[in-house]
Amino acid sequence: MIQNLITAEFLIESFAATTSLTLMKTILISMIILIKGLMKVLFSFSVCGDNRPADDYLAQPEVFLKLLELIKGRDISFHMTVGDIINGGTNNSEIVKRQFSDYLDAVKILPLSIFNSQSPFFCWLSMNH
Repeated sequence: MIQNLITAEFLIESFAATTSLTLMKTILISMIILIKGLMKVLFSFSVCGDNRPADDYLAQPEVFLKLLELIKGRDISFHMTVGDIINGGTNNSEIVKRQFSDYLDAVKILPLSIFNSQSPFFCWLSMNH
């Protein structure tokens, strides 16, 4: 019970600290799942997205790294990302490589399979161009 209260407090603080709508939705879903914790769970997974840094020169956001730590401590079957894992606002391949490297360094703490999907924006672009 104490662990659930600590998790709820972290989720509320994370929600207040972020400006990302996708991350806010993810945190809200996590809060709902936490509240419904009395239900029997067959398996669990984690989903996040839009964790890209604010610009090309920053590392992965601290709130994302904290979420990964929370996920790491749970009985999670797999993790999914729904896009926007790097900023990608440059044509400089060295910066893009570093951004991917930063992302991979962050998620390597998870002892489970990770599935990355494209950003919905890029899916929309490919359908309309």
